[in-house]
Amino acid sequence: MLAAGFVNPGLLAGLALAAVPVVIHLLSRRRFRRLPWGATRFLLEAMAENRRRIRFEQWLLLALRCLAMALLALLVARPFVQPGLVAELLGRRGHVQRIVVLDDSASLAYRVGAAPEFDRLRTAATRLVQWLAQEAGGEPLTFYLTSQPEAPLTEDTPLSGATVDELLQQVARLEPVAVSARPARVLARVAERLRAEGESAPADVYVLSDFQRTDWLAVTAETRPDEQVIETPAPADSAASGSPFEALTAIARERTADGAGLRVILVASGVPGRANTAIDALVLERPQIVAGVPCVVIARVANHTGQTLEATSLHGEVDGAALPPVPVPAIVANDRRDVVLETIFAEPGYRALTVQLNRSDSFSADDVRRLAVEVKETLAVLLVNGQPNSSPHRDEVYLLRNALSPPGPFASGVRVEVCEADEIVGLNIAQYDCIMLCNVPPPGEEALEALEAYARGGGGIVITLGSEVGSPDEYNRGLYRDGTGLLPLALTQPTSSTERPEGVGLLRTIEHPITAMFPAGEAGLSEYVHFRGYYRCDEPAPGAGAPGEVSQPANAPARPALVLARYADDAQSPALIERSFGRGRVMLFTSTVDLDWNDWPRAVDGSYVVTMLELVQYIARRGTHPAELLAGEPLTLPISPERFELSAVFKTPSYPEEPPVVGSADPAGVALGELALLRGPRTRELGTFTVELTGRTGPSETRPLCVNLAPRESDLAVARARELDAALVGVPHEIIAAGEGFLGGGERSRREVWPALVVFVVVVLMAEQILAWWFGRASVERGLSWSSRSA
Repeated sequence: MLAAGFVNPGLLAGLALAAVPVVIHLLSRRRFRRLPWGATRFLLEAMAENRRRIRFEQWLLLALRCLAMALLALLVARPFVQPGLVAELLGRRGHVQRIVVLDDSASLAYRVGAAPEFDRLRTAATRLVQWLAQEAGGEPLTFYLTSQPEAPLTEDTPLSGATVDELLQQVARLEPVAVSARPARVLARVAERLRAEGESAPADVYVLSDFQRTDWLAVTAETRPDEQVIETPAPADSAASGSPFEALTAIARERTADGAGLRVILVASGVPGRANTAIDALVLERPQIVAGVPCVVIARVANHTGQTLEATSLHGEVDGAALPPVPVPAIVANDRRDVVLETIFAEPGYRALTVQLNRSDSFSADDVRRLAVEVKETLAVLLVNGQPNSSPHRDEVYLLRNALSPPGPFASGVRVEVCEADEIVGLNIAQYDCIMLCNVPPPGEEALEALEAYARGGGGIVITLGSEVGSPDEYNRGLYRDGTGLLPLALTQPTSSTERPEGVGLLRTIEHPITAMFPAGEAGLSEYVHFRGYYRCDEPAPGAGAPGEVSQPANAPARPALVLARYADDAQSPALIERSFGRGRVMLFTSTVDLDWNDWPRAVDGSYVVTMLELVQYIARRGTHPAELLAGEPLTLPISPERFELSAVFKTPSYPEEPPVVGSADPAGVALGELALLRGPRTRELGTFTVELTGRTGPSETRPLCVNLAPRESDLAVARARELDAALVGVPHEIIAAGEGFLGGGERSRREVWPALVVFVVVVLMAEQILAWWFGRASVERGLSWSSRSA
């Protein structure tokens, strides 16, 4: 490696001027002729006596004059030394592994003026590669992108002319992609590489990023009152556990004993105060959407700025058809607001809903959000009547039919069918979204197998009790099965109406969609509702999970049962219990849904009708189509192998400019009735993708897949230097700004020495003059002294 050079190497020809004093000396000797003269006798004798000293003085002066001429020639050639040479002189570590990590995440699309912030990092990366090629030519370089840690741009490539040019061309073509940085993944890859190289190999790791706080700091989860989990960066003085830099700190700890060097250089894009507004969530108020029935969509608008966001509006569209704008009131600084949109999906099928904020800012990727909505023609509910009654008001089915699908001009979207308990086996129950077992006696084994398969496949089952249930032991043997059956809890003896003739009320245990009919701020259901009879449950000790959870046997194939409501008796007996079963849900109501054991259907507050509608909405079969996917994740879609082929065609939002991609599902391990996971390409852009499914037993389908930006990416606040220092405790590191001065120009990668040469030339010339004067004066004094001694 050439560690030194010259700015003007052609002027090195001036070094020939160093011979000028010698030439002058030789020419001066040939201009005179020697003649004997008696008066010089004594001088000649004095010179002979001091010849050796005089010759040394003459050669010393000649050398100084030649050196001065050579230094003048070097001065105009402007010599320089590379930093590598300086580092070598100061104790360089020898062969060093160089690793560059460039952040190309979505937040770097933030526009600073007319250019994205990523331009700063791309320019800094270009300068860094050029500087490393000069400073460490021939040493290996590995270049990672945060968006694709498994595929570095270059890997252990020696820095030479051809490879550097190729890498620079790749860097010049880079653009930010719509994914979160997820730096822990790429830094884990870096740590694996360093560990594979061995503990004795020094390494420099250069990380170029905006160092967004939500990506680069350790996060702690907190739950908001609306049950949304929010991840916030840990305090700056907290431990680095969970930090993306944890892999590097572990490497530093491993290398401490050997003293092998690991150095981390953080190059920050340096754009402070990035303000942003975003739609960071788009959710449906109810899980089931039915064609022709009003649908409520909640858009969460976030104000990630230091000032109040002025009132604006939201614009929506369904499959390209515009919706009326919805006003968004002012939002205070660093706050969120839920905005309600209402629409009606006219036709069943899979629809793409798009909502856009009518306000432009410097980061537009999160100003729009999309949602894939599965619209059903109706909610199909099967009511299994266990105790038909000639009196309509004493018949569960009559009351439920009118509650779920009331007559009149306004449709509820629920289609009700009725069967007897002994007819379950002969029905195709997979066609129903929900099955309600209304006071049915213990089903037979064949019916139980069909019901369990239905629930495992995603169906919802509601079990209500009554006098036809009979012995709790028999019911538990078939439906509870020591915790592996459909019943969320085992039943014990029912209460008698004579114990509490006036009845007891119903108390809410937790906030839940089904208990939404409870008055706001009240624990009880209503003063008009009284329960005289109900089954008690064998309730185990409370679980350690969410409020209302109770533990289950170890062999239970589901999460713990969740008690949603209790009776207001002395034992606080469970009234409404939920438990998942496979991909479905089971809800147990321990009283009747007619007037035999309570007066709820007759309550004037209408809570019976509201509760039954919400119960069906919640418990009914959920669609398997994903409402949204996050950029950076692969496109995935659960499909039924019985209905569709296990391969499909995926089209990007840029189609037909981009060709379609074929995805497939692995049939291995997929049992009959289960879903196979169809996998497509990994997403790197936002928008609505489409997937074309080929039908086996029915028609083919084209469905939308909506890809959105991760909500945490909308908070553009950057980590402070002290927070990064805390995350890198124990690791030698530096923090540099990637501004205009970062390695700006070729001269910054070398150090010119002409100022030192100027000083050196002046010192040499002064030394030559002083010594010439001194030697001449001393020679005269020695001559006079010798003459006086001779006289």
